[in-house]
Amino acid sequence: MRILFLAVAALFCLLTPVQAEWAKIYGGEGNETAYAIQRTDDGYVVAGWTDSLGDTDIWIVKLDGEGNVVWEKSYGSPLDDYAYSIQKVSDGYVIAGKAGSKSYSGSRTQFDIFYGLVMKVDEYGNVLWAKKYDKNVDDEPIQENAFHSIRQTSDGGYVVAGYTTIPSDPLREIEYNIWILKLDANGNVMWEKVLDMYNRDKAYSIQQTGDGGYIVAGVAADYNVISFPNPYRSNLWMVKLNSSGFVEWEGIYDWKVVDEFSSLQQADDGYVVAGTSRSAGVLSPNVYESWILKIDNSGHIRWQRTYNESTYEKISSIQKVNDGYVVAGSAAGDVWIFKIDGSGLIQWQKRYGGDKSDWAADVKKADDGYVVASNTRSFSSDSDFWILKLNDYGSVTGLCLYEIVANAQIGEAGFDEYVFAPAPLLQPAGINVNSLDLQTSGISPISNAICPLQAGGTPTPIQTPTLTPLPDQTSIPEFSGVWMGIAVVITALVAGRMMR
Repeated sequence: MRILFLAVAALFCLLTPVQAEWAKIYGGEGNETAYAIQRTDDGYVVAGWTDSLGDTDIWIVKLDGEGNVVWEKSYGSPLDDYAYSIQKVSDGYVIAGKAGSKSYSGSRTQFDIFYGLVMKVDEYGNVLWAKKYDKNVDDEPIQENAFHSIRQTSDGGYVVAGYTTIPSDPLREIEYNIWILKLDANGNVMWEKVLDMYNRDKAYSIQQTGDGGYIVAGVAADYNVISFPNPYRSNLWMVKLNSSGFVEWEGIYDWKVVDEFSSLQQADDGYVVAGTSRSAGVLSPNVYESWILKIDNSGHIRWQRTYNESTYEKISSIQKVNDGYVVAGSAAGDVWIFKIDGSGLIQWQKRYGGDKSDWAADVKKADDGYVVASNTRSFSSDSDFWILKLNDYGSVTGLCLYEIVANAQIGEAGFDEYVFAPAPLLQPAGINVNSLDLQTSGISPISNAICPLQAGGTPTPIQTPTLTPLPDQTSIPEFSGVWMGIAVVITALVAGRMMR
């Protein structure tokens, strides 16, 4: 796969010392979606999927501490495959998701089959083993099995949580049930548990607890087409299992018509659960609120809060830190990061985005801040991985973008070898600025730029980069400039698309 890497801080890195914060984009000629990120001893590993090679394949990218690609690998089956969870283990990584197989045609309508997938790779991404898991009902394969969460357990094995489907009588429509598997170190099933509340139940997170049991979180949902005006309703659902998979307690938590679970963290005296709550139905608008609950060890609510940054926001991930929690998601089409204390009060919040859709999928604590696995469509027509390394206050210093209106003459123009751009410009090249009159420039912040939206002030140019052109480049008369806090980045219009 060709990795095209847009480094929005490229010239900044040439002109100043290496910064602890950065923002980088990774993608191919199709769509890439980052879903999970984990810290490693020397950087980070990101799991998601790509369709740049045709069918959708799992895509794992290993990064060093500065966001440079160490290795990347894709893994695929005859149909589409997805990675939803990754964990670092002593000798590599374990990955959970779902794998497509050939279409099936039986007594029901023909459909594509998805198996639950667990895969182990070594530290370089080479597959050590991979196993698919499914259930059968009436000698027919299940339509969809998937695992959204994997954790290594204290005995060296693994536990995975997700869902499986079963046909329901009398119409043999598909129902979803939560599905928990306890695996040994080689992926063999030790025991399994199916949990059934309504007809659209799914688990999205599982963790081993201090007593050797497990806490599971997901949704208990019901779909009934004749229920007007709200045919779909869902609630947060938490289940505490003992070490053998037997239920110790369970809790249903509701706020609005549709409550969606996203992330779970264990606390010293219970659990913190994050999700999204919204109204729904023909007679009510879709107004989204982010929702965080503190649950004690018996499943009782200790506190709960909602957060409104816009009319449309969703939480994707919550991570425990020393003095509270850091939360990642999306608000009004931008990446949304905020920090809360132990009582759920906001300490700070930041938004990052471009002129299209951007959203965060996962956040983890780093030694000196946070790392966020997010996705962006703002730099090309397709979705790409967008990884943000933030400081302790959720900022990427030196990356505030400003539009510069200037009189400039560009000849032999292209992109410097340190700046890669999305298709159609597939090869890097040099830039030569013959003249750039910054004295007559009008400088203003770019709306919804990569820097925090609340950033303001008027920058003063203090340095103009000198770039060496590569030979035989096409002359491009158009000019655009971007101010990055302390350096000017020159870009060009290529095939009608402006590269920032």
